[in-house]
Amino acid sequence: MVEMSVFAEYVLGLCDSRNFLTDYDVLQVSTSSLCFGNQILFLLIASNFYHFLAMLMSFLELIRVMAFGDYVQKLSTHTNQRTCSDLYGLTRGWENKQLVLALDMGCWENKQLVLALDMGCFNFCYKAFIILFIMAPSKKWMSFFNDRLNEQYKDGVQNFLNYAFLKTGEEHKIRCPCVKCKNSGYRSREVVEMHLYVYGILPNYTFCFGKSGSNIGTSSHIEHGEEPNEEANAFYWLLKDFEQPAYPGCHTSKLSIIVKLLHIKSIGRWSNESFDMLLQMLKDILPLGSSLPETYYDAKKIIRDLGLSYEKIDACVNNCMLYWKGDDEFGSCKICGASRWKEDIHSGEIKIKSNGKKVPLKTMRYFPLKPRLQRLYMSRNIASFMRWHHDSRVDDGVMRHPADSMAWKHFDEIHKEFSSEPRNVRLGLASDGFQPFNQSKTSYSIWPVILIPYNLPPWMCMKDSNFILSILIPGPEGPGDAIDIYLKPLIEELTELWEVGVDTFDASTRQNFKLHASLLWTINDFPAYGNLSGWSTKGKMACPRCNKDTCSMWLSNCSKQCYMGHRRYLPSKHKWRNDKSLFDGTRELRPPPKSVSGSDILAQVSDLEGITLTKDVQKR
Repeated sequence: MVEMSVFAEYVLGLCDSRNFLTDYDVLQVSTSSLCFGNQILFLLIASNFYHFLAMLMSFLELIRVMAFGDYVQKLSTHTNQRTCSDLYGLTRGWENKQLVLALDMGCWENKQLVLALDMGCFNFCYKAFIILFIMAPSKKWMSFFNDRLNEQYKDGVQNFLNYAFLKTGEEHKIRCPCVKCKNSGYRSREVVEMHLYVYGILPNYTFCFGKSGSNIGTSSHIEHGEEPNEEANAFYWLLKDFEQPAYPGCHTSKLSIIVKLLHIKSIGRWSNESFDMLLQMLKDILPLGSSLPETYYDAKKIIRDLGLSYEKIDACVNNCMLYWKGDDEFGSCKICGASRWKEDIHSGEIKIKSNGKKVPLKTMRYFPLKPRLQRLYMSRNIASFMRWHHDSRVDDGVMRHPADSMAWKHFDEIHKEFSSEPRNVRLGLASDGFQPFNQSKTSYSIWPVILIPYNLPPWMCMKDSNFILSILIPGPEGPGDAIDIYLKPLIEELTELWEVGVDTFDASTRQNFKLHASLLWTINDFPAYGNLSGWSTKGKMACPRCNKDTCSMWLSNCSKQCYMGHRRYLPSKHKWRNDKSLFDGTRELRPPPKSVSGSDILAQVSDLEGITLTKDVQKR
């Protein structure tokens, strides 16, 4: 698409070359940029009405051919429906009147182009003020996100790209607004077009940014709505400060550099001292006015101020308790009596850090959930996706997402108050142990606890970038059944989110609301299932589905349990139920085991309250 000022000059030159203008005719052009698009003002004056009409029609045809294709063709066709005699009838007899008519010649649903035509006749000269507004394309094509082969979607992509490159003045690259890039990188027109077809455009997309940083309104979006709550407002102010350039003239923000440096430190296993040395060196070589932190502590403080840090909670070495809340002042476990602190092997004295603090034997990391859920809604792009399960999911009976499951729908029926707010978060919990040291001969198992927000669409919710790390349980051994001890902070926070909620600002709709959350599923292998559920996945009753009706048999030769009784699930008159020779020599007449409800399980574990889960054999 041609820049509008260049286009205006081209029109003048073309009119002159085609002898559209006589000695008494005038065509003046001026351009300007408005908040909602570009404006070109054409002043057309002719001494002869028929010459004036011919100039007008030829001029509109030039615009159609030059820049706007079908949109101005509609405008030209609309104008041609007014015959010469109609226009002559409108203008004759209006001598000595400065302004006699205002015609809105094209305000269509696509909002691509609006032309205002003011025609008048005074001093025996025919005059036309033609104001051409090049406005933002309609966003209607974005509604075909799930049908990107639709012709309306394809046309919308082309119109959007034409407008984006015209408005920014960029010839090569703009920020890509697809679901994958999220305006984070510059791409060529061909790449942006491919991404919009393959991945789709961000819902509620509003601005497209060129390399120069200028923005383009792609809709008549107006920032109406509520003001952010106090916590959200403080976060936005902090974020605005941290997104300033790292030094004058830098194209990278302070926050982006800090996050990348901390990531490199983690991957490269740098010590805190070496990281401090790097920051000091960067401070020396960067230009004056650099805002990078000077120490590792200052860099961590920035992340902590944004609400993305973690809490350190000491734990008993035997997994008996957490030194947390009312117990944080204890120096030894109140259950098994084990010391909280590391002791020197030779002297037996408690180890002390350089800052004077004692060194704990075992420390878990807890990442608070509430601020992380709030941050999801403070991002306009992600906030719109958090309602996908309610606003954009296709309910056609096909299982594509947990929202299509019977469990999700049954939960909605039982808890209608919760489900009435689609922004309430449904979570899944996953946990398992792994060896963090690849080539270590020492056995070590660390257990992360991860939460998955199932509000997001299927192509987003299972990406690791959208996982929420909640707890890191240290080794060297797995927590076993005592994992409940480490889950206490998370359970308490989930209970508060379910019963009370937390005030949250939705950036996509500019509304404050009370956010609630619920844990619907756990994801784990079978041994970890036993730890999380409390049901033993070993021994005679290892099947949690069959529960007390598990059919097991001890194989004495290999000293293992074997689980039989599969014929119970066959129809009552199936021939294999009576077949003795092909199975264990018996007929199977038992019905399948009954499903165990949540109430039944709670009744089974009601007498377990107060039992201590510990590695200390004497306290079991």
